[in-house]
Amino acid sequence: MKIRNTIIILLALMMGFSTGCNKEELEQLRQDKQELNQQIEEKNTTIEQLRQMNSRMEKNLQLVIDRRGIDSTVYKSLQGDQLSDRLEGLSESLETKQTEVQSLRNQLRGARYQAGQYKDQVEKLKQDLKMKEDTLQAIEQDMMDKANEIEELMARAEKRDATIDSLKKKNKNYLEALQEKTRVENTAYVATGEEKSLVEKEVIKKVGGFLGIFGQTAVLNPEFNQADLKEFHIPQEREIKINAQQRKVEVVTSHPENAYTLEGNGETTVLKITDIEQFWRAGNYLVVVY
Repeated sequence: MKIRNTIIILLALMMGFSTGCNKEELEQLRQDKQELNQQIEEKNTTIEQLRQMNSRMEKNLQLVIDRRGIDSTVYKSLQGDQLSDRLEGLSESLETKQTEVQSLRNQLRGARYQAGQYKDQVEKLKQDLKMKEDTLQAIEQDMMDKANEIEELMARAEKRDATIDSLKKKNKNYLEALQEKTRVENTAYVATGEEKSLVEKEVIKKVGGFLGIFGQTAVLNPEFNQADLKEFHIPQEREIKINAQQRKVEVVTSHPENAYTLEGNGETTVLKITDIEQFWRAGNYLVVVY
């Protein structure tokens, strides 16, 4: 679990740093795209205005031409000074109109030139916008790839954690089994008491002897109840107190005589284990009667 948490923290830091940079770049690209769209809209509006101006100028030109045609029919009925005055006025009017027409034509040429420039600018803006969109797509793809990579690493970490948990569980079971084995090996069971009492409790039984009565020997009963014996911690305990005179004490279970001593003190006797390994080699049960 610690390995997994470490990987998650490192990946989060890497992703946070990369995402922070990508977010700033994405935000800048979005602002650029918005500005480009606004500029394109303004250029389109200007082109439309130029088109309307061109239409008005063409209409004015047509009105001048039409007016000249109307005047020519009227002038046929005039004579002398009237005709001269009218022709002079017409000449001045034509000059004025021609000046206006030339000005309009110049404006039209300028408008067309400017419209051409605007179109070029719009095309360039569209290209810039396309590049920005491609950059955005590349960044988004990169972020998706990193997200997939992180998911893969997380899956590996989870699998590794599951393996570690399984090993921990096995190790725990092994340690518990080892501890139990050690506890069993280091635990002995001791029973001390009057021979008659231990026979009644079926801790020991009498076997052999003449006619099954005389000369019988006390031995450990294979069917004894372990609850009738006291636990004895082999590594730490070395002495057992017996409430009887030493001459009456008899060790029923098999233990090497050179592995222990019996020391009497009036009405009590102490069994002292002098060699732990030898004493408990025959088994973890000790029965002493008196």
